[in-house]
Amino acid sequence: MVEDLLLKHNLSVLNDGSYTCLHPATGSASAIDLSIATSFLYLDFSWQVITDQHGSEHFPVGIQGHSSATSVHNPTPAVYRS
Repeated sequence: MVEDLLLKHNLSVLNDGSYTCLHPATGSASAIDLSIATSFLYLDFSWQVITDQHGSEHFPVGIQGHSSATSVHNPTPAVYRS
């Protein structure tokens, strides 16, 4: 379903494959949090997992704009977490 949504709306996943969640009881790691951008903005951002979990089982995600083009397309990018 996610793949269909991405294709239908020309969206790209910013994630680099790093784990974003560590289950405290089992120690298993997964990448359940997705960061999504329109395909034309994909190259204007870098994505990384922040290692300090701040007491959560989810790692915070940092999204950094690295091009002056980002201010033209979206001056205040919104970041959504599931």
